[in-house]
Amino acid sequence: MEEERSYSLPLKALPSLEYSYHLQDLIELNEYLSSKGLRSRNTRIERYIEYFSLVLEKNEDPWKVFKNSLKGPFESPLDWELYILREVHELMWILRGMKCKEPLGGVEKLELMIGGSDFAALDKDSSSRNAQFELRIASYFLQCGCHVDLTTETDVIAISNKEVFYIECKRVSSRKQLAKRIRDAEVQLQKRMPLKHDGKKVFGCVAADVTKVAYQHNGLTFAVTSDHARDTIQKDLQDVVSHLEAKPDFGTKKRIFNYWFQIHIPSLVAHPPSVATRFSSFHKFNERSNRKEVRAAKNFCEIFESASLISDKRENPPQQLKPQTEYRIPAGATYSFDKDVVCSVLREKEGKEWPLDKELAVLEIKNDVHYFYVADSIIAMPIIEKTIHKSGYEELEELALIMIAIMFAQRFPYEQSV
Repeated sequence: MEEERSYSLPLKALPSLEYSYHLQDLIELNEYLSSKGLRSRNTRIERYIEYFSLVLEKNEDPWKVFKNSLKGPFESPLDWELYILREVHELMWILRGMKCKEPLGGVEKLELMIGGSDFAALDKDSSSRNAQFELRIASYFLQCGCHVDLTTETDVIAISNKEVFYIECKRVSSRKQLAKRIRDAEVQLQKRMPLKHDGKKVFGCVAADVTKVAYQHNGLTFAVTSDHARDTIQKDLQDVVSHLEAKPDFGTKKRIFNYWFQIHIPSLVAHPPSVATRFSSFHKFNERSNRKEVRAAKNFCEIFESASLISDKRENPPQQLKPQTEYRIPAGATYSFDKDVVCSVLREKEGKEWPLDKELAVLEIKNDVHYFYVADSIIAMPIIEKTIHKSGYEELEELALIMIAIMFAQRFPYEQSV
């Protein structure tokens, strides 16, 4: 059995981008669409703008803004926020590429993109999100100055200084579909790829968004630290790929040098508290590559890494953090807890079946009231279980007190945070 890795408490906050810049980018995207003759009125772009405008006014009401999405998996304001960020961060990434270099056929793809439902989890017509995924992939190359063509049967043709990459993009919604969708992309590439494009050697790549294969809820993940989020998503991504690698013919098609798998999902991180949308990638290069394909793979990786590492100059710089070394809960503090929920979470291991915002316990310290939810217990559970095992306690009251103390410490791990 694989041993679970432990993660140290981060001593620096991650760079962060204020929501005012999210709104700024959405407005800029809206203006870009307008300049191309595309109307965003009554589209999801307009609703994202309205949402962030209300957030900055501290008057957000997602239930009012996204009236057509009320049947979605949204149980709390946090759910809304994370699902919205998932969409908006991808749009911001696409805009970043468009600002560097406009692709051929970009307007047509944008028109398709803005016509979809507010959230990918609710999209029944896949054409909008398919176009959005193609634009997401194209953005990597646009940010590095490559010429990109979106007008042909091939989803993305990216022309670098040395090679031309023909890329077929597939969004896969289930594990059962995975092998078939990859085969479809292989057939399309082998049918459509010329030997050369404008005198440059052509190389084929399959790009697959497998978010919904790894996470059927298509929503969000929880993690203790940013590194924990990165490693968890990467592990789940590689698990998806391993099912394909078990097939003897996977990755052996001629002239297809790379299989590029992505998961696009927001992570709620406990330490320090933050929300980040991750575009996690795994590249499976053809093991039978010839010398030219190896060189193409190297150049491809340089483009991918260059785009991935470009930082946003508007980000707040990392802040130094000092860990809290002791906690004192003064006399007179009171606590209470929901016996059914605590018993379920601790003894029946069914915590994830409760809504994440289900109230679990309350701790009152003087005039401060701290509410704890199922989401808090999920993140803290490894420490809770270890502490309970060492303590030898069995009574529910004692177990609940341990849980509350650990969730409190988890919520305020740094000095001046209590």
